[in-house]
Amino acid sequence: LKELLSYKPFTALLIPNLLRGFCSGILSVCMTIGFSMGITNSSSGAVLSMLMQLAVILSCVVYSFIAKANSNDGKIILIASIALVLFMPAMLSGKDIKFFYILYFLCYFAVTFVDYSVPVAVTKLVDYDYIGIYTSWRMLIHTLGIAIAILNKSFLVSIFPDEANSAIPPVLVDLDF
Repeated sequence: LKELLSYKPFTALLIPNLLRGFCSGILSVCMTIGFSMGITNSSSGAVLSMLMQLAVILSCVVYSFIAKANSNDGKIILIASIALVLFMPAMLSGKDIKFFYILYFLCYFAVTFVDYSVPVAVTKLVDYDYIGIYTSWRMLIHTLGIAIAILNKSFLVSIFPDEANSAIPPVLVDLDF
């Protein structure tokens, strides 16, 4: 681990991998928050599941064309990350379920671009000798970002003030990081 912490690509991508997980974590609880805010309803789960799968399938196809034409994965990651930062709060800003559905689809489309671009970029940045340990720690940090996003009541409350408390399971309400 000490050797990995002194490895420049690992330290340079530490925060981006944590933030990637954080965005994935926030996106994973948007349905619950949408339900608690009265945007989504009990039948929305099936629709959102289909939208997520459709977004992932379409983004895979689109990414295959973009990846061939553009070898700069950093730009793809940056553009998709900016889209996530803009779309996720906007998704929960209104009470229109169609608007929520459209932005949910776009968020999953963007997160798939990030999820596919990062490993491609890693193959360009990380030496072969480090790839195994780097990948396991990269995914651990990504998963940590997801966990922090889901458990961090303070973050959810700051974005969705009154509604967020009802979206968080009671056992997690007192957890603050």
